[in-house]
Parts: sequence; C-alpha cells; structure tokens
Amino acid sequence: MDLLSGILESINNEWTNQKISYSGDCNNALTTVFLKKSLAEDIKSNGCDIPKEFDPNSFNNIEDGTYFEINVEVRDQKELIEYHYE
Repeated sequence: MDLLSGILESINNEWTNQKISYSGDCNNALTTVFLKKSLAEDIKSNGCDIPKEFDPNSFNNIEDGTYFEINVEVRDQKELIEYHYE
C-alpha cells in the first residue's frame, strides 16, 4: 500500500467511526481533514496528487450514498493528520 492509499484508508476509518444517532442522523459530521505539509510533500514525492476532496461513497463503493464529501487541506501543524467535525 502506498502512502496516499494509507492516508485515504485512515480518513475512511475516521469517517466510519462518526457518531450516528438511532434515527440515522450524523450528530458530529467529519467535514475537513488537514494534512501536515511535510506529509503532503512526501505523498507528492511518490508521484501522487493529494485530492482536494475525499468521497466516502466512492471509496466504499456505495452507489446511492447520501454523505457529503470531505475537504482535504494541507497546512502547517504538529499532527500528521487532524480531523475537523461540524
């Protein structure tokens, strides 16, 4: 597994663990993922482009998904990956 695939799998795992209520509503939706700048540079050095959005529906082969895409942004930070919920 290449670095980008590992990052996307990590984002998917975080998305999968969102808090869903019994009525099916997502009370704390994952909206943005922040990648550390050095991590993004490592991904690019391996010849991969960092997607600006991550679509959990496509990643999980859900044909009729109702979830929103997750924004992916690169910034200076201490953590390799940070997750923002709304």
